[in-house]
Amino acid sequence: MKQIAILIIIILFSVSGLQGFFRDFAENPADIGDRTSGDVILPVFYFQGGFANNNLSMSDMNMFEEDHVLTDSEKDLLSSSDLNFTGYGKINLLAFGFKNWEIGINSHIRGNLSDFDQEFMEIVLTGNSAESYQTTALSDSYMYQFIKINFDWAYPQGLNLASLPVVRISNKESGGFVLGLEEVLNYMREMDIYLGARVNYYNSSGYAEVLESSQNFTTSEDSLYVDNHFKAVYTGTDTLNMGGNNAFGFGLGLKCELPDGWFYFSVDDLGAQLTYSDLHYNEYINNHIDYLDFIDEDHQEIDGSETVENEKYDEDVILKLDPSITVGAEYNLGKGFDVMAKYRSCDYRLDGFFLGTTYRPVEWFPLKLTYGNGDVDSYAFKFGFDTESFEIMFGMTSYNGLFNGAKGYGGDFGIKFKF
Repeated sequence: MKQIAILIIIILFSVSGLQGFFRDFAENPADIGDRTSGDVILPVFYFQGGFANNNLSMSDMNMFEEDHVLTDSEKDLLSSSDLNFTGYGKINLLAFGFKNWEIGINSHIRGNLSDFDQEFMEIVLTGNSAESYQTTALSDSYMYQFIKINFDWAYPQGLNLASLPVVRISNKESGGFVLGLEEVLNYMREMDIYLGARVNYYNSSGYAEVLESSQNFTTSEDSLYVDNHFKAVYTGTDTLNMGGNNAFGFGLGLKCELPDGWFYFSVDDLGAQLTYSDLHYNEYINNHIDYLDFIDEDHQEIDGSETVENEKYDEDVILKLDPSITVGAEYNLGKGFDVMAKYRSCDYRLDGFFLGTTYRPVEWFPLKLTYGNGDVDSYAFKFGFDTESFEIMFGMTSYNGLFNGAKGYGGDFGIKFKF
């Protein structure tokens, strides 16, 4: 079980990611089509970490202090709903690029520690009020990790559709809608369009999953029956190991110029399939029977337990990644303000709908706020220094709430060198 515990810790406290610092669509390979310089992020020069849960705020965590006795209200809170933890992220190993090409090496992690059943927590904290309980605590828990090396290339010039005929759909009697549509269509003929492509190499490195978990509790006036079964499969815990199975995938990106802004669309991880081999498993089976009406000097409970540790698991685990899709736009409001909106669907990152704004009171000092609504609600704040030769970023994110009401926190720090 030590390996499983280590992997869970990785999920909760090492959900890290290499970001574009103040670029809202850094995952789009077309975004570098009009770049005129280069940059590099060295290992450990960027890190981010955090975790989130669905029920307990940060102030509630005080109940777990040493020597603290749980109150009735705290027990009620812990057993008020199922409890789960989640983590997403990527750790920067190396990233560098120049003008219209870029290479990134990242270790991606996604994990879910779920669920501590509400019924299970009620039994543990307050005892049973019914004769029979059946729970499946932790049955949906998993963690997988892979190293991804991506090579991005974008066509270095903006393309357009100006060779197409001018659109004429209006006449003297046309209303405002038709005139406006004609203007938009003709603008689309002349707007700059950047195209980009990505080739990905994947190496499956770490995996853990709870295959079976069940707890049965039955009581009567004179006896107690408990059946507990837990089985988990896992790989090694070296998060930077390149000894796993190899796979390839690709992605595409589109970037279109708008009046005072840009529209983005990208799809990634096409054809990606992760295979985890050389797996081991741990299994624990416990049967407990206590006949209460036979209590005397010779009374003994019947307790049968069987434990299997680090046994070879004969099957491979295959994970087929769904295509990662990002679509959105950013707009320059003037006076140092930019706003953006985007939707992201991704198996190994937080997905959902995001709204954000960046304000630069001076060009080299950005302040950024982003709200995300999806698997986990997020509130992110970043600030830093953005000059011609380097970029420094500090950030903080709270999940599923703000301040003491947050149900998770994250922190950011990064340095990028430009040339």
